[in-house]
Amino acid sequence: MLSRFSGLFAGRWGQAYAGFSVFILIAVLAVLLFNVVYNGTQVISGSFSKGEFFTAGDKAGMLYAIIGTLALTLFTVVLMVPSGVLFAVYLAEYAPDNYFTAFLKLLIANLAGVPSIVLGMFGLGFFVFFLGDFTDNLLGLKNVFGKPSILWAAVTLAFLNLPTVILTSYESLKNIPESVRLSAYSLGATREQMFFRTLLPQARPGIITGIILAVARTMGETAPILFLGVVFFMPEIPVTEISFGLFPVPLINPLEQFMALPYTIFILATQSTVPGENVNIEYMPTLILLLLTIAANLLAIKFRYRYEKAIGKLR
Repeated sequence: MLSRFSGLFAGRWGQAYAGFSVFILIAVLAVLLFNVVYNGTQVISGSFSKGEFFTAGDKAGMLYAIIGTLALTLFTVVLMVPSGVLFAVYLAEYAPDNYFTAFLKLLIANLAGVPSIVLGMFGLGFFVFFLGDFTDNLLGLKNVFGKPSILWAAVTLAFLNLPTVILTSYESLKNIPESVRLSAYSLGATREQMFFRTLLPQARPGIITGIILAVARTMGETAPILFLGVVFFMPEIPVTEISFGLFPVPLINPLEQFMALPYTIFILATQSTVPGENVNIEYMPTLILLLLTIAANLLAIKFRYRYEKAIGKLR
């Protein structure tokens, strides 16, 4: 009797429960998306009519916050991707199977569970007050590196997202059958040729997916940057120029403060003297951040599909 009941639940009732759960999840997600998109487009259309959407913060525009978010993400990617992928390659292909390697894997897994606000405090204490002050003293500077800035925010966010990049890259490499490696060696390939021409193309979809998911998380992080130089308003974007021969290239100064969409949402939601006064305005940066995150995830899906299709043809 018990086995018949469990079989019935696992069959008919289990399917009904699973379908109902999926329906509730999709309905809640659809309501949230509709609420943000509808209210956000209303605010943006009003800002467009006033010419204030792509303006500075004093005109209620989002231009500086968008630029700050993209610049922070770019700096984070430059620091995070090479170190994360190379570390994963070391663990998967070169590290000996011993206690030290097991300790490194455990350390990475635990780092993935550290609250982001804790890493924000760590970034302020270690990178700004210790490493930044040490660099200033070493170079004879005053309050150049030893202050919160987009540089230290990017370094902290890189540490925050390194476990995601390392673990996804590591799993992508380890999931490739050992027979693939042996086949490459049997054809006379060196270790480097085997990795770059055989393993890396097959692991690339997982690696790229992990990177773009880390990028999407970087765009939405608020707690770490609270301590590391983010501001609600800036009269202008701090720009420096890097000269390549006769062509100076403007670049956002990584040693200055910055604006960011998550922090803009946080301030609009918490710092108003009248509760609910800024609710309509909050939807504008929320919608922009949502669109940027969705774009990053769609990009991950596109890359993964394209490379999986290419690998399928090779097989």
